[in-house]
Amino acid sequence: MSTAVLWFRKGLRLHDNGALAAAIDGANRLYPVFCLDPNFFTSGAVGPNRLHFLLQALTDLDSSLKKLGSAAQDRKSTRLNSSHPSR
Repeated sequence: MSTAVLWFRKGLRLHDNGALAAAIDGANRLYPVFCLDPNFFTSGAVGPNRLHFLLQALTDLDSSLKKLGSAAQDRKSTRLNSSHPSR
């Protein structure tokens, strides 16, 4: 049994998603993933309209996934830091 992880980044639709089609063709189990940095909400760099649009798109994605027998999973995590150690 093969497993695939599909990382949704910008294309949050299912109907014309080439990566989704490839993942379905090549795997028996598929885990859809979207990573949302908690700092996205508090950075001040995102306006209310863009935030509303993103949240609505994620809600629509979850609804589409549920129709296919899947669902989005909510997980909280700390941000990874790839800074170099001081010398």
